[in-house]
Order: sequence, then structure tokens, then C-alpha cells
Amino acid sequence: MGSGFRWIIQNWKQAWANGIAVISFDTDIAVHAWLRYTNRKPRMHLLTKTVRGLRIMGSPYYCFVAWWEIEQLEAGDTLHHTFNWPGWYHCLWQWFYFWASIAGSTTPTQWGIFKKHYQARSYSLVITEPWSRTIIPQPTYGMLFEEPWTS
Repeated sequence: MGSGFRWIIQNWKQAWANGIAVISFDTDIAVHAWLRYTNRKPRMHLLTKTVRGLRIMGSPYYCFVAWWEIEQLEAGDTLHHTFNWPGWYHCLWQWFYFWASIAGSTTPTQWGIFKKHYQARSYSLVITEPWSRTIIPQPTYGMLFEEPWTS
């Protein structure tokens, strides 16, 4: 049974460093947070509910399959939380959400599921020799907008 305390994310920051996502944020109360993630799109299930005597499908419920967790770097219940999330490569999609505990008791999570895409920066060195360089003149913009039936 979890505690009844709810917490909110404040001051969200993120950065990339050599295929590692570094995520940090603050919370309004001291909690110990985990980042739960998967590389599979979360599945949606529709729960049944009864409305005026009729059973209908509604209230979507999302679940993770084959997920992993990353614990915050700070020890204990804190107001600031930092996660180093390794294993990113070019064009990888990951879905994630946060959950937390207060003094070892799980708190209800009220956050949505986030989606992150990694695009590795490609650096290339372009060397042009002075004897093979071709200078391309700037185009005349008058010719770019002229239609053949107006001349």
C-alpha cells in the first residue's frame, strides 16, 4: 500500500553526452525517484465500465512491456533528482515515466508517458583544395519566380 502523497516535477533539464541522456528535475516534496523505460511502444487496454446499465469500453489503461529502471543518483529522499541514462544510439525511440517513494513507501504516479528520440550528431571534416574548388555563382531570384506564361 502506497502513501497518499503526490509530488510534481519542477525545473526539468536534459542534456546529451556521448549517447547518454542526463535528465534532472526538482520535486515539490522530498522523494526517491526512479525512471522506468522501454524501447517498445506502450500498449493501451480499454477497461470496461457500466454507464446507465450498459457495459462499454472506455477508460484507457497503458502498460509497459519489457521495461528497465534507473534509480536516481542522489541517495535517500531528495528534492533534486538526476538520472544518467546510457545505451542511446542513432534513431532510437524510448518511452519512459517516473515513479517515486517517500521513506520506502510507494507514491501514486500521476505523470504521463514521455517519448524521446535520439539523433546522433554526425561530424564530418570537409577539406577543399584550392586547385579543385568550384565557385558556384549566386542564383538570380528573378528567374526563380518567373512563370513561362507571363513572359
